[in-house]
Amino acid sequence: MSEPVIPGAPAGVRLRPHLGDLAVYAPGASSGVPEGVPIVKLSSNEGAEGPTPAALAALAAEAPELNRYPDSGALHAALAAAHGLTADMVAASPGADMSIAYLASAFLGPGDDVVFAWPAFVSYALTAQKQQANAIMVPLKDDTHDLDAMLAAITPETSMVYVCNPNNPTGTYVTRDQLRAFVDALPEHVVCVVDEAYAGYVLEDDFPNAIEEYVKAGHPRVAVLRSFSKIYGLAGLRIGWLAAPAWIIDASIRVRGPFDVSSMATAAAIASLGDHAEIERRGQENAVRRESLRAKLAAVGVATTGVANFLTVTVEDGQATTAALMQRGVIVRPLNGFGSPNQVRITIGSDADMAQTEPILVDVLSR
Repeated sequence: MSEPVIPGAPAGVRLRPHLGDLAVYAPGASSGVPEGVPIVKLSSNEGAEGPTPAALAALAAEAPELNRYPDSGALHAALAAAHGLTADMVAASPGADMSIAYLASAFLGPGDDVVFAWPAFVSYALTAQKQQANAIMVPLKDDTHDLDAMLAAITPETSMVYVCNPNNPTGTYVTRDQLRAFVDALPEHVVCVVDEAYAGYVLEDDFPNAIEEYVKAGHPRVAVLRSFSKIYGLAGLRIGWLAAPAWIIDASIRVRGPFDVSSMATAAAIASLGDHAEIERRGQENAVRRESLRAKLAAVGVATTGVANFLTVTVEDGQATTAALMQRGVIVRPLNGFGSPNQVRITIGSDADMAQTEPILVDVLSR
């Protein structure tokens, strides 16, 4: 295997041989709009609102104590209590991304397989690549997980499968019955990771709650990812968490660093957990804005998918459409990096964001 090509690395240093082949995660754009054009960023699926009032108060109270290391035990106790679990069944992390990295470190090595739908969240592929594992990408069917094809892709070398629910970037979802049939059909050597980062936005009656239905119910091989980055408005603090059987939590903790979730993130997350009315309001208001945009696009013949805080649109050329919207101040996410060059993803912003961007989106996308 050839030595990795890392710019500036001196000759002879012992970098891992496959390092130069690793892709780097590319976040949604935040610049590129012509000077003087008002900007609305709808490219990164950030929550439309900032931290909850309770979280803001907790952050102010925590600031004078930043000379102390964070107390992860308090957050784990709060998460467990909020979901009827024991503290050894939860583990916080610096964003759900890092929970994915910990799981990959614990379960994947050279020659192991991990199965997931594609397009889906790119970290599944990136973390597999870092572990020199095989990323088995199963194409979506009608923009939705093809669970039968995913089952067919599982081999004795498969360690994990991911179900991104709702799926990022298409916003489609696997129903309660579909997920149950899939999990029941998995062989005993496979761990199923259900990524519910956007679950707080989903209002459909047949959407499963995998923590309640699998982890809390005692399923031994189902783990669930959740995030405070979206509906809780804490993306800048980087905090997510994993709910799973104690043995999976134990495995993930063994590969992580100490004190990896900051005191500020911990305080804000604990406070956010009790703000039920605020989170329900955000979910309902997001749905109103999302369906308003969907209806306006449908009226000009533009179909969309999505049940979370974003809509996905199929276009002729995602990059060209993104560039056209950028010229008018609207930043969206082209999905070529997700393996879908003819789609763009539009985050649902605030009332003010959508009032400004809806006419532009309708105009550009209907051409």
